[in-house]
Amino acid sequence: MQMERMHEGRCGCAGNKMGMRRHMSEDFEDLEDYKEELEEQIMVLQKRLSRINSKEKSKVE
Repeated sequence: MQMERMHEGRCGCAGNKMGMRRHMSEDFEDLEDYKEELEEQIMVLQKRLSRINSKEKSKVE
């Protein structure tokens, strides 16, 4: 019901089951792309954190 409201009035697919499936698959693809971007950012941040931690350890020793 909520998805129907979201696309209602924009493209006219709210009453069309196949139209809604298309939107859902587009949304899923967008989420997959976003997930990949976040995973890349996480890897970069983990590398930075690792470098910072190793610098801190060397300062303590």
